[in-house]
Amino acid sequence: GGRGVDDVAYVCKVIDKVASTVSVDKRRVYACGISNGGYFSQLLACAIPDRLAAIGVVGSTLTQQAANHCHSNRSMPIMFFLGTNDPLVAWGSSGAGTVSGELNELADMVGASKYGGVESALARYGGLMPVPEVIDFWTAHNHCSSSNPHTTNEPDRDPKDGTHVRREAWGSSGGEVVLYRIEGGGHTWPGGLPYASSGF
Repeated sequence: GGRGVDDVAYVCKVIDKVASTVSVDKRRVYACGISNGGYFSQLLACAIPDRLAAIGVVGSTLTQQAANHCHSNRSMPIMFFLGTNDPLVAWGSSGAGTVSGELNELADMVGASKYGGVESALARYGGLMPVPEVIDFWTAHNHCSSSNPHTTNEPDRDPKDGTHVRREAWGSSGGEVVLYRIEGGGHTWPGGLPYASSGF
């Protein structure tokens, strides 16, 4: 937020105001957002974990600084929707993402390949964590193993859109971490129009 603006306090006041106006089950308040909104949803999960039931994140990872300042010890169910061709999301060394063959060669030349490629090196320079590290952060935070996720391929509901979805899940319902890996997907809500092109 802007100077002197407390976005977290504002969200708390909105929750309280809505709950005072209409019947709200305060155990079922969720935060969800795309891009900066996905980042903010994760900040809310760290700042006000007792006010949220779970969060959803679209087209966003987390900064290392934000992860370092997440002092909540309450597990937070979290679901990610991330496109492998999203130019704003670094997939790191996970083997999927926006790095083309030419960029991989460039990464080798400048020594960035040890950080997962050019997009990961640029993301790190901007403070953003690559997807595998964000998953590691949330699985550790939720006290579940980051290895051996339960993986399924989702039905291809639109074969013409050039994407397919793989669901990876770690942990249990109280602290489950779920990644919907949208193969070929860009920076957009699933099924929505792209906010950013899928190339550099």
